[in-house]
Amino acid sequence: MLTRTFLLLLPLFFTASLLSGQENPANAAPSREVRYKSPLDADIAKETYEVEHFAKNLGLLKSAFEKQDISGIVANERAILEAMRMETQQLEDKVAGDKIQAERRAKASAGEPLPGGAAQRPKRDPFAEAETTSEQRLETMRYTMLAFERHAFDPGKPEDAARDFAKLDAFLKVMQEELADLKK
Repeated sequence: MLTRTFLLLLPLFFTASLLSGQENPANAAPSREVRYKSPLDADIAKETYEVEHFAKNLGLLKSAFEKQDISGIVANERAILEAMRMETQQLEDKVAGDKIQAERRAKASAGEPLPGGAAQRPKRDPFAEAETTSEQRLETMRYTMLAFERHAFDPGKPEDAARDFAKLDAFLKVMQEELADLKK
């Protein structure tokens, strides 16, 4: 009899405990709000990382130069040059895209039919004359990058290095300005 009563009450207690657990919000699983990044947020995060990474490598290069650590100089200069190439290419793509969009807007506002195809190229060199601040920054970045393509820091020439570090600081400043524009 006791076993029979116990077997009858067991499902009742089990059901009651489940119901009381659902009513208590403290026992409820926390809701997960998933926030996806917008393309702009992703671009800002990527650019922020690139600027911070460049600044870090530039600091390491300056430190290695002060210590006259040749392997540190070579490694950090190579990392900086690669970052300069990537950043210049990204800005070239951005400026070319902006030029294409501007030409399409001008044609659309003039009532001209827009040509089909997503991969339209402008009829002229988009970098022939720098009109926007991004184009001006791109020219600065290009000249700086080209100056460092076959460059090597010589610990025996601190005057030359100071001038070269100033160029790299200016490149970093251009990257920071472009990031600030992206955040607007």
